[in-house]
Amino acid sequence: MSFSKDKSNIMCFRRGKTLPIEIESLISNMRLSGHNLDEFSMCVVNEYKYLGITFNSNTQSLYSIHARRLVQKIQFQSYKVSRSISYDTPIQVGITLVIAIIRRVIGYGLSFIHLTKEVQRKLQSSLVRPLKKGLGLPRIVST
Repeated sequence: MSFSKDKSNIMCFRRGKTLPIEIESLISNMRLSGHNLDEFSMCVVNEYKYLGITFNSNTQSLYSIHARRLVQKIQFQSYKVSRSISYDTPIQVGITLVIAIIRRVIGYGLSFIHLTKEVQRKLQSSLVRPLKKGLGLPRIVST
């Protein structure tokens, strides 16, 4: 069996912020299928990206890093879509851009993660910003 040295890390999910010393000593002597993992110089990480979803080792904020990065990504995508939409852009084109670019990014992995109300509000705000512009509505219209 072969392991990817670049992508192989150890992540211990826990409730606290620090890893107990007993666990750290167990990890340093870990063997997997008869292979000593010392060859890989694997380290314990606090976050790990797997299939596009970033996990946090602290289970109380398991998806907080992913949510923060998702909001940043959506805000940037919203900005790019808003710049490409003008007041004379057909409404259907604006809607298609929002669905094809912004909703696609929001929807990826959404069924696996839990978003707080604050993150949901930020995502919704970023989603409707280019729609308002495409519809010719003022920016202060409530969502």
